[in-house]
Amino acid sequence: MALCASDAFAQEPLTGKGSIGMTLGAPFFLADEDTKEGQSPRLLGLASFQYIMSPKSRLNASFGYGWVGYKDGTLAPYKVVGPTTPDSTQLKDLMLTKVVPISLTYIRAFSGQGDGWAPYLGLGANITRIEIVNDRDKIKDPATFESYVNWAPGVQARGGAEYFLPSNKNVAFDFNAQWSYLFSEDTERFPSGFSGPHSYMSVNFGVNVYFWPVGHKPMEVPQAPAPDASGVAPPSEPGLPPPPAPTPPDTTLTPPPPTPETPTPPDTTKAPPTPQLRSAATAPAAAPAVRAEKPSPVSAVSDAAKSAAGRPASALEDTSAVICPLPSAADAAGTGGMFGVPGSPPPDSGAVRLPKPATSPEDRPTP
Repeated sequence: MALCASDAFAQEPLTGKGSIGMTLGAPFFLADEDTKEGQSPRLLGLASFQYIMSPKSRLNASFGYGWVGYKDGTLAPYKVVGPTTPDSTQLKDLMLTKVVPISLTYIRAFSGQGDGWAPYLGLGANITRIEIVNDRDKIKDPATFESYVNWAPGVQARGGAEYFLPSNKNVAFDFNAQWSYLFSEDTERFPSGFSGPHSYMSVNFGVNVYFWPVGHKPMEVPQAPAPDASGVAPPSEPGLPPPPAPTPPDTTLTPPPPTPETPTPPDTTKAPPTPQLRSAATAPAAAPAVRAEKPSPVSAVSDAAKSAAGRPASALEDTSAVICPLPSAADAAGTGGMFGVPGSPPPDSGAVRLPKPATSPEDRPTP
């Protein structure tokens, strides 16, 4: 089976990708004359592995097995003996020529892979085992009695095309034809016939499945399509969701109120400021106290006697309070004062309180 060289898929790079495949074909010999005479092609199966070195370059390794039969009545170059034919026979009726190719092929694609048909060519080298049997028993050269098993190196060329499925780009059908030439000439061991060199061609059909080895799949980064000349971006590829449009800001909503600032707690680690005492120069001047003229003791006694002459005794009991009023609690606390001057202490008049005069039986003061 031939694994094709494919170009990079349109959606992703292929370098580092691999594939496995199986092909079936029909081989037929072109040389030598003894091998190709009267042949009847059978089957050739190949199993292949392919490694992608670049978008258009592939390296294909394959292993296969096939055989060619012969038509009844075809003569062989010499008489052969088989397990069921004790007598020798010169016919190829029960003869088969088996081929086991092991090959390594470099393949180059001519067009992009991954969509539709993709033609390619390949060149490579192989080593092939050729075995000729008669009724499942190896034939022997009658001159040397050597069983016919020949390992021979060779070269090969391949041409074909792959068809990638539209529904799955990793699956492709492979149609190809391969020609192989073997450096199998050996007249010393097989001088009587089938001495080579040999060459054969096979027409093959198969299936290749591409895959990423574990840990080799690249990261796919979607790219926005470039705008055309009109400034409008082309539509995205089928199967991919369109990029989300940016949401415009909503200007109908009332902006939220500003967050109130948290008051800073007072610093209790600092000592309170010491009150400053004002000096006498800066202190406001107190209003001058109005002092009444200090009456003399003699006039105070005469005035009291004159006023008491026409009043009852109950009124005379409060004469001392009128003459020398006692300060009130507010005056003592400094919140009031005599003559209605607040905040000023009562002046020290130095008046002498007179004793309560004695009264007569008629409630009149004694002169």
